[in-house]
Amino acid sequence: MINKISSKTCSEIYYILTELKQFNKLPQEKQKYIVKNKDNNYKFKFNKNIPLQFQIKSKETRIVLSYIYLKYINKDEKLKEFALNNYKSNEQHYQEELHKKYNYDNLFKNRQMNKLYKEKKDTNEETLMEIKDNIINKIIKKIRNIFKK
Repeated sequence: MINKISSKTCSEIYYILTELKQFNKLPQEKQKYIVKNKDNNYKFKFNKNIPLQFQIKSKETRIVLSYIYLKYINKDEKLKEFALNNYKSNEQHYQEELHKKYNYDNLFKNRQMNKLYKEKKDTNEETLMEIKDNIINKIIKKIRNIFKK
């Protein structure tokens, strides 16, 4: 099992597995760990009529429950193989996204594009500032001319 699980997660797992009458399928050491580390003040409200995915909000609880189900509760080999393949494909997809996002070649290209964009932006701002200064100066000169007369 995972090295450290929060007390809230242990409580949620305990209440869910006892309601589903699956807690006894866990090895004794895992049962003891969950019972020892659960938060006795935290009460998880579990409703059998509502799907489990809508009741669990904690990502940690979902991960631990999926691990427990895959490792200890599920005895169907086809379902285990399907779940493992699904996990592997999700991990591969995630790694591909990371590779695309943090590819070294693209990082340097983006920096160069950002530098070019900043330089172009700076030159555009300077030209705009000059025009504004000229207009303001013209207005001030006209106002001075009016008062001089």
